[in-house]
Amino acid sequence: MVARFELPFGLAETLLNDYRAGFPSACVLSRCSTDAFRRFRASGLKLGLITNGSVRMQSRKLECLALLPGLTPS
Repeated sequence: MVARFELPFGLAETLLNDYRAGFPSACVLSRCSTDAFRRFRASGLKLGLITNGSVRMQSRKLECLALLPGLTPS
């Protein structure tokens, strides 16, 4: 990408770091998803996550979306 778009040296790493830092908190659940997750949790169902993303990135998303037990949205 750096060569293709003739980006200055180091910019690619800066952009990647910015993406990794900002993307999780930009995630938003639809209203029906939020309601469904609340009903699942209230009924005692255990939920799992299948993803091809990194544990670090997915954990931040779950945290920002308050999908971890005991958390509220940030």
